[in-house]
Amino acid sequence: MNRFMMVGVFVIAGLALFTTGLFMIGNRHEAFARHVELYTEFSDVSGIVPGAKVQVAGMDAGEVLVMEVPSLPLTKFRVKVRINEKFRGLVRADSVVTVGTEGVVGNRFLEISAGSSRASAMATGATL
Repeated sequence: MNRFMMVGVFVIAGLALFTTGLFMIGNRHEAFARHVELYTEFSDVSGIVPGAKVQVAGMDAGEVLVMEVPSLPLTKFRVKVRINEKFRGLVRADSVVTVGTEGVVGNRFLEISAGSSRASAMATGATL
């Protein structure tokens, strides 16, 4: 009976460690945070890829989810981004989205400027 208790304790401890690790990884990648999905349009995506970082007012706020390729030459690329809910108040109707370059490596990211307090807040699914 003592041997079965030791195996049980070992299994429970292993499951507890696994669960703790899962939550730590999830929190680091903000998997359990609330998000807002917005769209933006560009005529030239300049090296932006799905998974690229999105910054709001200089702080890491989310990532690029999907890039829709235009069907006609004169239409724009439609980019779907997901940002953390806590940055929602900074993203306003007059916010501007630009493509930035990160450091020496040259990774591309999207920078969303903080809007003014006079402009209305962006709703989920809106286009910047």
